[in-house]
Amino acid sequence: MSKEIDPIVLEVLKKLQFKPKDCLWLHPQSQKYLMLHKYVEIAAAKTNITYELHEVEFNTLEKIAVVKCVANHSEKIVTTYGEASPGNCKNNYPVAMAEKRAIDRAVLKLLGIHGFVYSDSEMDVVEKQEKKQENKPSTEKELDDAKQTLKEAHDNGELKQAYHELPSTLKTQLRDFANELRAS
Repeated sequence: MSKEIDPIVLEVLKKLQFKPKDCLWLHPQSQKYLMLHKYVEIAAAKTNITYELHEVEFNTLEKIAVVKCVANHSEKIVTTYGEASPGNCKNNYPVAMAEKRAIDRAVLKLLGIHGFVYSDSEMDVVEKQEKKQENKPSTEKELDDAKQTLKEAHDNGELKQAYHELPSTLKTQLRDFANELRAS
């Protein structure tokens, strides 16, 4: 993680007894921190956040789903929505994805860190916003820098995470290189 994590986020993570390196990863294109879904669920359980889900729209033929989540913690109530459609979701489970997005947004809002941190369930949305940047070809310097990053990550036992954080164009170009490192 190269970008500094906001102190507000660090304080919440400390209260939850989460280590940033375990629960967050930096999305390379947007430079936004994403929290792994399982940690959002653990955070909700640890802080006694409760929620109700309501169907807004389900169209499984069109792969469209919208779920409303009403969540509360103590006296604070948050209402938010999770949506999934072919335009923002690549998987074949739009209802499950809409549900995850709704819950994750609500929990992160109640924790006071939404906007500083997003859920990894919103990854397709973030990737869609950054698609234009991903389509440009990589320069030799970008390739060399990425190779060096992968080598260092391999030495630290973090190759999988480092490879996952690469932009998709670099992933494609460095797939064989990463596999060679993994085999060594």
